[in-house]
Amino acid sequence: MKYIKIALIFIAILVVGFVIVVNFSAKETRFSCVGSIKMAEQNEDLTIYVKLHKYRPWVGLWSDSAGSLWVEVPNSNLEYHEHIEVVGDQLQIYDVKYSQGKKEKAIAGNFSMLSKVIALKLYNGFFDGECQEIQ
Repeated sequence: MKYIKIALIFIAILVVGFVIVVNFSAKETRFSCVGSIKMAEQNEDLTIYVKLHKYRPWVGLWSDSAGSLWVEVPNSNLEYHEHIEVVGDQLQIYDVKYSQGKKEKAIAGNFSMLSKVIALKLYNGFFDGECQEIQ
């Protein structure tokens, strides 16, 4: 009977730990970014929306990424960047492709946590803009 109680306590601790890791492994921040996109030889004003997940330190035990980023271009498309690296106050955003089981990443842009400026390659051009946090 004593061993059953110990086993149940151990299982409860594991469940609570799992719930904490799953629910609190990333901090989500949303931004509205106003700027322009350069397509071919012309610039077009554009507002994009960004959802940033910055991973907590313990996520480094199973991932080499510091976060992930979703970019929504209204009435157009949604892009996902699964790999982010922190360099000082700047987040470097990468495009990731998998080829023959290997992860290949190429820099797609950057986001400054200090000035809230983003520069990012999108599917149809290169976006430069200033972001404001939204709820």
